[in-house]
Order: sequence, then C-alpha cells, then structure tokens
Amino acid sequence: MTARQVLEWTRLSDLTQDQKYAKLSQSAEEILLNPKPKSSEPFPGLVGTNVDVVAGKFLDSKVSWGGSCDSFYEYLLKMYVYDAQSFGKYKDRWVLAADSTMKYLASSPQRRPDITFLGEFDGEAGTCVPESGHMQCFAGGNFLLGGMVLNETKYTDFGLVSHETFL
Repeated sequence: MTARQVLEWTRLSDLTQDQKYAKLSQSAEEILLNPKPKSSEPFPGLVGTNVDVVAGKFLDSKVSWGGSCDSFYEYLLKMYVYDAQSFGKYKDRWVLAADSTMKYLASSPQRRPDITFLGEFDGEAGTCVPESGHMQCFAGGNFLLGGMVLNETKYTDFGLVSHETFL
C-alpha cells in the first residue's frame, strides 16, 4: 500500500459510504505513523526506509525524502488537507518531519551556500550523507503547500529555497 493509496481509498470510502477501504489503508499507514522499534525514527517524524510488512516493524533507520520515502511525507500533509478534522495526527507527523528535515537533512555545498538540498541520514553509521536524488524534487512544493495550509512562513520560506534548487 502506498501513501497515495491511503488518500485514494479513503476517498473511495467516502464516495461509497463504506468505510472498509479507508480502514484497511489507514491501518497499514499506522505502522508508519507509529514506528517500531523507536530506533527507526532517529529524528522526530523522520522514519526508516524499509519495513517488514509481515511483522509491521521497520528494518532500518535510513531516512530521506527520496525514493521509497517521498510519498509518505507528501501524503501526510495531503491527508490533512483532505480532511483536517479526521487527520490532525497526519499533520502533526508532517510538522515533526518538516522541522527535523530543515534541522537535520538540509544542507548546502560549502562553495554554493545559495543551493539547498535534502540529504539522507544513515542510521546505522549515524551520519548524514550529502546526497540528493531526483525523488527529492517534490519536497520544495510540499513545504510550500505546508506553509500555505498551516500559515507558517518558515515552511513557505524553506520551500522556496529548496524549490529553486531543483528548477
């Protein structure tokens, strides 16, 4: 189940007035919202990349906004936009992730302080890896959306900085 499917299946339940689709998708999302073991969340809101879907536990604490992780953060906020009353917990998780991202994953090359990119954190090594792939390109827009929805300029400002990097 992908993060996008949580929104799609929730919408399907709303349209059909049959909550089984929403319950199924949201129960899968709970594993990501309440990560176990705790070591798989090295920074507030930022969770590991790989999950044992049978046991419902994270297998690592490698965090990024890149492939395998990007949609999780993106759809936390979009679920809140879809239904703020029902998905306040999703917004709270997004805020934690956004704040931790700005604090721990954002960096600039020494010779180019005008460029901001989102790196990765290797939980096993305990180090930040200053690499950024093409899947991080949506993050600027997600921060812009977060700033607008939550009326928080720190997210809008960060979104503008990181969005310009990927243009």
